[in-house]
Amino acid sequence: MQRHTDNTSQVAGSPALPTWLIWSVGAVCALPLLLHLIGVESASSAAGDATATVTHVLLDWTAVCAAIMTAALAFIHFRITRDVTTPVIGMALLSAGCMDAFHVLAAVRFIGEPAPDRLLPFTSTLSRLFPAIILVSGVALMLRRRQETFPGKRFVTYASVGFVLAATLTIQICTWIPRLPQTIFPDSFVTRPYDLIPLLLFLGAGIPLFTLFHRRHRSLFTHALLISLIPAISMGMYMAFGSSAQFDAHFHAAHALKIVMYGVPLAGLLLEYNRSFDDRSRADQARRETEARFELAVRGTNDGVWDWDTQTNEVWYAPRFKELLGYREDEFPNRLESFNDHLHPDDYNETWHAIETHLRHSEPFDVESRLRTRDGQYRWFRARGIAVRNEAGDPVRMAGSIQDITDRRLAIDQLESLSKRLAQSNTEFAVDARIDPLTKVLNRRAWEEGVSIEDERSRRHDRPYVVIIMDIDHFKKFNDTAGHLAGDECLEQVSACIRNSCRMIDVVGRYGGEEFVVLLPETDPAGGEIVARRILETVRTTAIPHPGLGPNGLVTISLGVAAGPGPDGWKTVLDRADKALYRAKSDGRDRLVISTLDQAA
Repeated sequence: MQRHTDNTSQVAGSPALPTWLIWSVGAVCALPLLLHLIGVESASSAAGDATATVTHVLLDWTAVCAAIMTAALAFIHFRITRDVTTPVIGMALLSAGCMDAFHVLAAVRFIGEPAPDRLLPFTSTLSRLFPAIILVSGVALMLRRRQETFPGKRFVTYASVGFVLAATLTIQICTWIPRLPQTIFPDSFVTRPYDLIPLLLFLGAGIPLFTLFHRRHRSLFTHALLISLIPAISMGMYMAFGSSAQFDAHFHAAHALKIVMYGVPLAGLLLEYNRSFDDRSRADQARRETEARFELAVRGTNDGVWDWDTQTNEVWYAPRFKELLGYREDEFPNRLESFNDHLHPDDYNETWHAIETHLRHSEPFDVESRLRTRDGQYRWFRARGIAVRNEAGDPVRMAGSIQDITDRRLAIDQLESLSKRLAQSNTEFAVDARIDPLTKVLNRRAWEEGVSIEDERSRRHDRPYVVIIMDIDHFKKFNDTAGHLAGDECLEQVSACIRNSCRMIDVVGRYGGEEFVVLLPETDPAGGEIVARRILETVRTTAIPHPGLGPNGLVTISLGVAAGPGPDGWKTVLDRADKALYRAKSDGRDRLVISTLDQAA
């Protein structure tokens, strides 16, 4: 087995950020503390220091840009995937970035200062408090709705407008208040008590909510959002317990970590895009391979494949479709009218009724109709197809195939003719040497002649058939209890049940005593099982009394089913069916058993 050496961490089998990226985020968060412990200061503590102000503006504005880019990518991701998870969180990040931008404008004196000594530190506090509230609220909002009930664009629009209005209203209120509260207490253990709010919010609500959010919506983006809690919590600790003045080392460290806080979801989105492109490339490759296999299958099959766009009425007919009708590819236009023009007038209504029923009610489309060939003759074809539907359930296209069944129809016509002649003979009370006089079905010799002919025809045309053999359960006990005259009446009733359960083309015979046999031409094992179960249920529901089984006893039958043609002729098929009947008897009677080649062996 090939060893997996990818360094990507896995979260419960979901897409996850690379391990090196997670460790890098942790190292960046710890670096300012390590530098402070060894005595390296990274900024001036003078609020009016131009260099410190520029550094602060650059850090905050970088964070704003990261938030804007994340929101933009989130909306692009939404347009591609229609997943509302990313744009709502992206809009929350953008709204948090708006508050950071407001703080930057206050820092460069672009916004008027009703309280010059407190506006900058107060807006600095808001720029950390607001992202915590808005992000946790955004994630909580997503968790309140189940993914399959998301209304899409409307939900994204309402959430986005709500976030932006909240940020705008907060900014406006700050510019109206003449005296803003004090936010820095240099001599206290908690130097910035307001920063405890986002810190506790991320610790108490952010960790469980973001973890649950990632479990429900597994993606690189949600994992990145969860990892962004590391710089968010570190930022809160640097500010609440370290920063005692504007522009000191802890202050700038916290603002640098805000970039990381916004940058990690941005990195997650970029990785998500890369993974999506890889998945799309693999999907495109799989689609091309599927199309190649389909083209190969179309060329190799003996059926005529067709594809109909129900919206535009454009139809594609495979070359084999046209060949079955005697046309070259350029002689049969790819139009719906081409099919209608070649459809026999007597079959037109039935065929289109079947098509419309399938399109409206998803009923199986499987019809037999006549199509005119190039030489003017009509041949029988079996047409099958299935509709492809959109999310609303409306059909958008339909595809299928046609198969030339002229030889089979001729054989069926011959069998139907034979059945009609037999029925006519019974009606006229003519005693035919081929008919069992008691049960009015073929006798053993006549039935064996019929199955022998069908076996040869099936081998020649590579078509299936099914043999069913059955007998009446506890029939000896019936005769011993009620007498042979009553037994003959029971045989007549069971024979009638069998005939009523079969098609016109099926061949029913009495094989001897209480044993009956049925030949099902042009039938696969699944179809044979359906007929066998119908016979079984008909005998049950007829409720023929069985005196030998007590006052409530009823006549039942056991059946064995086998599909042909067999490797050594029809007798091997009948032998497999007989063994299946024996198993049905052994298993408790009143049931059917279907023979398989494995069982036969």
